[in-house]
Amino acid sequence: MTFLPIVGREMGVSARQPITYRLRFLTGLSFCSLWLLASFGARHQAPAAAAREQFEMLSGIALGLCLVAGVFLTADSLSTEKREGTLGLLFLTDLHGYDVMLGKLAATSLQSGYALLAMLPVLALPLLIGGVTSGEFWRMVLVLLAALFFSLATGVAMSAVSREARKAMAATAGVLLFFTAVLPALGNLLSLAGRRPNPVLFFWASAGFADQLSSDGAYPSAYLGFWGSLGTLVGLGLAGLLFGSLVLPHAWQERGSAPETTIWRRWRFGSAAGRIRQRVRFLARNPFEWLARRDHLARWAAAALFAAGMPLWVACFWAALRSPRVTPMDGFSMLIFCTFALQLLAKGLLTLESTRRLSEDRESGALELLLATPLRANQILHGQVRALRAQFGMPFAGLILLYGAIIWLRYGLNPMKMSDNNETVFILGGNVFMLVADFFAFSWLGMWLAMHYRHHRAVLATLALMHLPSWGAFLLAGFCGFLDGRSWWAQFQPGICGWALLSIVWSLGLGLWARRRLQRDFHELAAGIKRPVRRWGRAPAKLPSGMPR
Repeated sequence: MTFLPIVGREMGVSARQPITYRLRFLTGLSFCSLWLLASFGARHQAPAAAAREQFEMLSGIALGLCLVAGVFLTADSLSTEKREGTLGLLFLTDLHGYDVMLGKLAATSLQSGYALLAMLPVLALPLLIGGVTSGEFWRMVLVLLAALFFSLATGVAMSAVSREARKAMAATAGVLLFFTAVLPALGNLLSLAGRRPNPVLFFWASAGFADQLSSDGAYPSAYLGFWGSLGTLVGLGLAGLLFGSLVLPHAWQERGSAPETTIWRRWRFGSAAGRIRQRVRFLARNPFEWLARRDHLARWAAAALFAAGMPLWVACFWAALRSPRVTPMDGFSMLIFCTFALQLLAKGLLTLESTRRLSEDRESGALELLLATPLRANQILHGQVRALRAQFGMPFAGLILLYGAIIWLRYGLNPMKMSDNNETVFILGGNVFMLVADFFAFSWLGMWLAMHYRHHRAVLATLALMHLPSWGAFLLAGFCGFLDGRSWWAQFQPGICGWALLSIVWSLGLGLWARRRLQRDFHELAAGIKRPVRRWGRAPAKLPSGMPR
């Protein structure tokens, strides 16, 4: 028998896919554009200092992309095979669990590896300018490779024990977030409390810790921590692959539904009396709303997110107000960062849920069966939107309250003794309006993209369309702010105010456009038929007979 046969097949299939080469091209183009903008904006600085800032910015973006690669590339690789019923056919042969695990890892690592190779030449440009040494560059390359392997292996391991794409992606993101951010945050809080946290337990599993120790200023005195962190990342990735290889041969079988009295079913769907009340309440009004709201997993996940993040937020609030070990300004910055992280996680959960139901129903054919009933397309869409409001209305309202508390801390108590300015209150208040606009846009855009792609691709496309244009405009405004040579803060505040306003307009426009397209093309998308595009000088092709317009 050929050694690792699925690895060769999957790599061959992945090498022939156009997305592999498009991803490499787009990644290289994006990093070249970022470097050009950074070079143009830092032309008033010395070449060595500008090169150092460019290297730190590009390496930070590359590290973030490597860490999230497993969420979108490997988290749904094996769970898709489970849903389609093809995974069990592989185990009818003499294949083992590690054959399948390594095969899926190889298929996804080829695409992500090509993208990483496209980043490295741009990342080496600061090395040619002279602001970065060769040791720093190669240590950063090792950190990126270790982070990418850890992320991809974690995604495959979580996909081996999950059947739904939502569970696999959320579990992968949770594991990566725990090791990358939560453990270091707990270690820093222990440091603020006057204790010395063990770096092996709190910092070595974080790729950001290895990134900090890769510089020439920190590496000579902390080389043991750098190599220990790299070894921990690789070890965690290998442990995930081993875990998936052992579990996969026993986890692919179909199992019957859990009994009505199990704790899991009661926790996820409620008690029997509660389910009866929910059916009576929603079936007469909108059956699809009942279908979308009967699963409480998304609501509990949002509640767990706030339950885990609020102690850290309260600790940052106390540090900004009264901590003797932290300056008020540093505590205020930590508070802003913590609130922004909770906001991003809440948007990620909303995107997972808004793209799940329609994508799964479209793939299974259940959506066409629903349209054969008296249920109209508008009822399906508005039922899904109402379900999203019920599941995520309270978390987003909580985020608005958190921003209100920050504004009160800044202008009511004002422990930093900062002078009043309209730009800061506009930035904080603009985030409140941005939350409302983003909730509307993520709901409708996620539903529209769910009618085109699989679940994990719909999530990636939604996040990309929502964040890449706005963050690209933010970076462009930041770099162009150095044109007249004024101070960074003087340029930053008006620029970010304009960016917040444009982001709100972009979100509202994108959400309205997606809602209009869904209401117009819902029947064609459910049937897998794309509406013909009008070409210049040509009449549009006709739709099949009987298809509603």
